[in-house]
Amino acid sequence: MNDEAVTPPLYDFDPATPSGAVIQALYALQDAEALHRCRLRDHFGIGANDLSAIEYIARLENVGRTPRPRDVTHMLGVTSAATTILLNRLMTRGFVTRQPDPEDGRGQLLGLTPVARAMLQDAAGTSQHALRMKLSTITAREAKRVVSLLDAVTLSLDKGAPVAKPLNDIDPAMSAV
Repeated sequence: MNDEAVTPPLYDFDPATPSGAVIQALYALQDAEALHRCRLRDHFGIGANDLSAIEYIARLENVGRTPRPRDVTHMLGVTSAATTILLNRLMTRGFVTRQPDPEDGRGQLLGLTPVARAMLQDAAGTSQHALRMKLSTITAREAKRVVSLLDAVTLSLDKGAPVAKPLNDIDPAMSAV
């Protein structure tokens, strides 16, 4: 007889149960998102952090916020020096603009170039339209339940991995964008 303790499976769920079916769907979503990001990186010819920065700048712009280098630094969890290198690379490639902040002479404001916007639009293809069409039929009650579930998943992921160093200077509102 084997005296070693039996280790439970890392991702233990039964897809035949309602909760297991949701977990399976979340894993499928993660896989699809990872493949989508891989295709976007290939489309732009850039690395993962560069793509994350472009997508984050686009999301901030879409909600009417003006991105700053420190926002990218916090979102990526890298140093300001690494952000400077990354932004310089994206500027050289013609994807990002950087301008002085008129309200803070030391600050800078970021933006996507028309080239980057066009490439994001091109890469999205018809998927964004199909998603909008599908979501246009959702009721307020269904939306509330989905948002509640996704908030719970987000909280679970946020608590799921140890943080190597505290990120206590991250604006909580930034993580929701």
